[in-house]
Amino acid sequence: MSEIVDIDGDMPWELWEAAGLRIGMYSSSIDADSVRVFKCICDNMFNDDIARKLALSPDYVEVIQTMFCALDWCTYGTSPRVCFPDKPDENAANIAKLEAWFFGKWGCLIEDHE
Repeated sequence: MSEIVDIDGDMPWELWEAAGLRIGMYSSSIDADSVRVFKCICDNMFNDDIARKLALSPDYVEVIQTMFCALDWCTYGTSPRVCFPDKPDENAANIAKLEAWFFGKWGCLIEDHE
């Protein structure tokens, strides 16, 4: 089980706002998919492999990957044209941040989300 950590004290961190997406998300499923996709990116999985593993559309996975590029957590390579972590040494901290954000927002762990 992941340890829940306090991210910013009184000012909670919000994934969608941090990515510059002012729309805000109100779907626990989309939020959970975002965390799961980032974990797969950190495992060096390609788009189609992530889509198969998580039973998601490759286009949907790509949109989520683009969000992590907007956060400067990932970048797209030129050959192969895939999403990969921009700062691999920060992967564990970023995953912990995402898990804490998800727990704070939805009150459950990613593993417990259906």
